[in-house]
Amino acid sequence: MKVSELVKNFKGGESFVIGIEGAWGAGKTSFLNLVLKDLETSEDTIIITFNPWNFAGQNELLTEFFSSLSATLGNKLDRDGINTFRAYTSKLQVSFSPSISVPFLGSVGLGELWKKGATTLGEDRKKIDNKLKSINKRIVIVIDDIDRLDKDETRLIMKLVKMTANFPNTIFLLAYDRERVCERLDEAGWSGE
Repeated sequence: MKVSELVKNFKGGESFVIGIEGAWGAGKTSFLNLVLKDLETSEDTIIITFNPWNFAGQNELLTEFFSSLSATLGNKLDRDGINTFRAYTSKLQVSFSPSISVPFLGSVGLGELWKKGATTLGEDRKKIDNKLKSINKRIVIVIDDIDRLDKDETRLIMKLVKMTANFPNTIFLLAYDRERVCERLDEAGWSGE
């Protein structure tokens, strides 16, 4: 079965990750492009290509990822959905790092995040899950060139996938050289395998 058919035939409200493994120069990007060309014709599939080179740290990674997601889904999300993505992103950033300077969020002070009546991270996550389910389309998130990142960047990308790979109706397509990614994760103190 072709990868694009696997994605198109996916009917569950869950999510899954497809790893496209190969050595440098083996044609992973070309393979991804063929899969995406086939998926572009599907009206019930939204494709988001996330470039892992566009960030300098964890907060930038989270901002860029959720900005890409909400921008691509923008016309399918209401204002509340976009605001929920923003709140969720800022809370994730604070949970990982006490300093937040996030251009797409505007000026958000730590006190504002936990003001009376503010939602929790879990409540925001449930709202995001409901919004993604209501879109009623498969969301394909593509991340290529993971094997070209350094150890810290590789760890951050894997952490991001771990945090978001269970969003409803999402399918991650990850392209990488398994040996290189395992080495980078081992260097970062994680078990690469």
